[in-house]
Amino acid sequence: MHRIGEVAFSSGLQKNREEISQFRLQTDLSFLSYKKETTKMYNGMSRGIAKMILGLFLGLAAHSAMAQEVVTIPSYTPTIGAISTFRTEKSIETDMSIWLEKPSIIMRGDFLQQMMVVSKDEQAVRMRWSLSSDVPAKATGNYDLNSQYKTTLDLYGVEQLQFETDLNGFPFSLIGFDSIRQNMQDKIASSFGNRPVPEGSVLSSLVKKLDDNPLVLTDILVPEARLLARGQWYKSASLKVGDQWQASRDDDINGTAVNIVTTSLLESVDHSTQTAVITWDEISDKEALTKASQPGIDAMIAASKERAAKLTTDQLAVIKSASSRRLGRSVVSLVDGSTIEVTETLTTQLGGLKTTTVTHVKREDGISSDLAAKSPRNPVSGAIQPVSPNWQNASNLEQTLKELKSNDKDTQGKQAGVEQLLGSATVPAKPDKILLTTLPEKVKYSEPVALKISSAAVMKSPISYGYELKIILQPESSALFGAFTKAAIGQKTQLRVDGEIISEPVVISPIVDGTVQISGDDKETLDAMARHLLSPDAHIEVQATPEALPLQVENATASKLDSGGVAVNIVLTPQSAALYKDFTRQAVGRAIELRVNSQVMGSMVLKDENATGKIQLTDGSSTQEQSESFASLLPDATVEVIVIIKPPTQ
Repeated sequence: MHRIGEVAFSSGLQKNREEISQFRLQTDLSFLSYKKETTKMYNGMSRGIAKMILGLFLGLAAHSAMAQEVVTIPSYTPTIGAISTFRTEKSIETDMSIWLEKPSIIMRGDFLQQMMVVSKDEQAVRMRWSLSSDVPAKATGNYDLNSQYKTTLDLYGVEQLQFETDLNGFPFSLIGFDSIRQNMQDKIASSFGNRPVPEGSVLSSLVKKLDDNPLVLTDILVPEARLLARGQWYKSASLKVGDQWQASRDDDINGTAVNIVTTSLLESVDHSTQTAVITWDEISDKEALTKASQPGIDAMIAASKERAAKLTTDQLAVIKSASSRRLGRSVVSLVDGSTIEVTETLTTQLGGLKTTTVTHVKREDGISSDLAAKSPRNPVSGAIQPVSPNWQNASNLEQTLKELKSNDKDTQGKQAGVEQLLGSATVPAKPDKILLTTLPEKVKYSEPVALKISSAAVMKSPISYGYELKIILQPESSALFGAFTKAAIGQKTQLRVDGEIISEPVVISPIVDGTVQISGDDKETLDAMARHLLSPDAHIEVQATPEALPLQVENATASKLDSGGVAVNIVLTPQSAALYKDFTRQAVGRAIELRVNSQVMGSMVLKDENATGKIQLTDGSSTQEQSESFASLLPDATVEVIVIIKPPTQ
């Protein structure tokens, strides 16, 4: 059976899934219909607002009787051929506390991107951005958004994006879209073969949006471009510190005109750094936005009728409204008019779902382009514990060693170059690692839940090209499934029939109506599954997929074995050893896997908990020298352990 997308757990939520996940998935473009920041609007807005601002400058009145300093903000005049490195830190907090008794979900990202201005004339600027999902070397912590961005880059098959902007820096023309579109088509073909992409699916919506407006890619891959452009002007102007101005526009959101007012302020100037600070406050008309968002609000209420019936009047008022506000602060160079730092906080509320997105972009000219492009990932902090000795190394240690040594050599050489260029005092010290204090729930193994079937029928899908197997659970199983999905919010799961995985969805909301929907384009296969599920002993298994737990290595050494092979002996930090003890205790009898820089180094079935803080990797083909080199690099590598649901094939 060919699976299409995720399991449609809830028919009520299916139509609204794009709205719920708009801030979680970079490959989901549904948020563009919410914001409608199209090429035409931005191109016209950037020039229109700039002209409006210049006109307002002439008639702005001082906000104080005291004399105010006059500042000249220069036009945006970037240096042709110069490479600028930008570090982007992003956090997305999703709060569904009105609907769920769970804390907010916070996702983070940390990126290093590079931009070069290829050319500039009287009408346009051509930019080339180099893209990477790697976490910067000086970052610490776990970064879900980087993983999502990697998936996005893989989908489009790009490492660079080139486009033209207006003289403020707002993109208006994408270059090389045909090649990107072909890469995407090839990726889709590898998943769907010759079958068409299901109509109405997220993927088909994505393809349509790109075909209608290729510039959408700049929003997905280089959101920094528009954010930087907000503080840049196509023509120089003089104004006083404390002056403010307004601009207004109407966005078409789901057929409703939503008025958006932006109030900007020249907050301050710093002559020592030759910079000025400009802030802005952008608010959408709440009444119009609520009207435009009504279909999504109604869908969320319909999907959780039981919970909605228990809400207070105030809570219902929040759910039945929508709002959006952006607060921003740009630091602009008084030398060339470019934005060197910008921070934006976007707060949206829709149907009781509150999302706060904070983005901070800062130019880091002190980092060489080479180093920024290839900086190795910082070890993910965390605590763990070793596994019993005798990890049989099933991976290629020599290949992993080459990758580690290559990164290490590149880093050493380029860091030496930075020291020579900037002075050793400017080279950032190795960051402290942030340690976990308790074992995260998501790394723990949880037993599968067996669900009994009341009815199963195949029908034509109302929302996609294909079919749906609609399964109604028995009352007891419906309650079990509701409890399971409530506990697994934000977690990847497996749905299995007779041991075969039929889908691996991420739970985005509790499913309390006892309905499971499975999409596909092969009706015969779905019919056969429906018949099987109606047999007396048939059931569906659902299980949460554990996440990997990062290990912090204190030291590692190599030694020879009596058998003639070699071993790498890993000692974890005390904090990691304590956590790993908890990890192994809950995973006794389960298969676990050890990874180094995403490479699987070995797997084993735990016989008992491990409280020694030591792990031993054995290998019969590597040399003593290779093992010693590998061991020397482990304290700076990304080392993880994970419980695997299905034992590895021997």
